Amino acid sequence: MHVRYLSALIALIAILLLGSCESVTCPLENTVELHCVLYDLASTDTLTVSTIHPDTVLLNRHVTKTAFELPMSYYADEDTLLFCFAMATTALTDTVLVAKTNLYHTDDPSCPTNIFHTITQVRHTQHKIDSISITDPAVNYDVQDNLHIYLHP
Repeated sequence: MHVRYLSALIALIAILLLGSCESVTCPLENTVELHCVLYDLASTDTLTVSTIHPDTVLLNRHVTKTAFELPMSYYADEDTLLFCFAMATTALTDTVLVAKTNLYHTDDPSCPTNIFHTITQVRHTQHKIDSISITDPAVNYDVQDNLHIYLHP
């Protein structure tokens, strides 16, 4: 008789556990990155992108591809990026300052919070970079080009 009650108790617990599960609606593609496109990059040039604080390499010796993604800081109002271009005989470094607002975003209370960004301004030095245009200021889950970076030939 004891086994029968134990079996009934296990069945009841299993039914309660299955009934209590909730569907999680967290997006699988939840990466928030700055999407950049380079124009006029020579096929032999390499690009390394790093930050100043903390000194971190975000993109190391990028060759031939003209599009790339970079993470953004969560809480700073401005990101400072160093774009180091290595050509056959010389190297040039440009500083790119990306001013932005940071917005907390939650899809569902059971999902982790992400930080979305809105780019408000981009400033840069002009050693190798000629100009930068903001094509889409919203940095979120959507894979849109945010910055177009035009280089001196």
